[in-house]
Amino acid sequence: REIRSLGEALAAATKRDLMAAENFAIAEARQVEGVVERSLHIRRPTPAPTPKPTPKPTPAPTPPHTLGAETALLVVAFERAESLRRSLGSVVKHHPCGAGPRLVVSQDRGGGGPSPRWKEARAEISAAKNYLAKKCGPSLAPAEVVTHADDGQGGDGYHRLARHFKFALAAAFAAPGTTRVIVLEEDLEVAPDFFDFFGAVAPVLDADPAVLAASAWNDNGQRGRVDPALDAAKIVRSDFFGGLGWMLTRRVWAELEPKWPAAYWDDWLREPAQRRQRHILRPVVCRTFHVESKGGTSNGQYSAFLKNTVIHSGPA
Repeated sequence: REIRSLGEALAAATKRDLMAAENFAIAEARQVEGVVERSLHIRRPTPAPTPKPTPKPTPAPTPPHTLGAETALLVVAFERAESLRRSLGSVVKHHPCGAGPRLVVSQDRGGGGPSPRWKEARAEISAAKNYLAKKCGPSLAPAEVVTHADDGQGGDGYHRLARHFKFALAAAFAAPGTTRVIVLEEDLEVAPDFFDFFGAVAPVLDADPAVLAASAWNDNGQRGRVDPALDAAKIVRSDFFGGLGWMLTRRVWAELEPKWPAAYWDDWLREPAQRRQRHILRPVVCRTFHVESKGGTSNGQYSAFLKNTVIHSGPA
């Protein structure tokens, strides 16, 4: 046992001596290498720093297309002063000013002389005209107010309305520089991004012959059927003309004006002979809201259905 222990001790000492000799040799070699480098003025190259990745710039959001003086906003009115107050009030509130769209209001005179209700509605139109001028200043062309006089042809409300729409559209397109007209009725309130919506679809309407018109209205835009949080940015091509806030081009008006119907103009526009397989651009979430009111051609028969419509209330 003593001999074995002595042998193990000698082996360990020998291993330590070998390791020490190896470390000494390495140190000596490094020292010599350093002396040689200094004598030859050699510098070790400094490793280049690893370049930091350049962050990609965040693209700026595309601003909405701006509607200018080439677009007119036409409001077709009669004598519902309370509805006009809400409708024109929302137009003045949300109008982007700038060069356009310019405002044109066409008021039907009705049969006989102007009634007290007609005069009250006219006062609302004048007030909105003044408020808009005060808000937007000289950059926006002054609002134009025209009157559709009684033509003596008579007929029910649908016949009178069709004649008034033809007169009003012709008046709105009368300015040579007008290439588009947005049509509102006196009982429609507009959303905060109503003008941005039409600005977004205007280039498509101008360029695509497969599009007949653009509408701010979705007939299926009721609560429970649409989600404003998910659907606000969605625009679809539809085969159905919804109206209730819509835009058409001068090109389409030149096609429709010569054959404008005597009554039921909106149903007529949905017929195959007029639509000709063209589409109507419309949002999933409405950009107009039908104000509940008494009177009008339909006598409010759809009010219970229309009051559940969801209107977009956020920014564009």
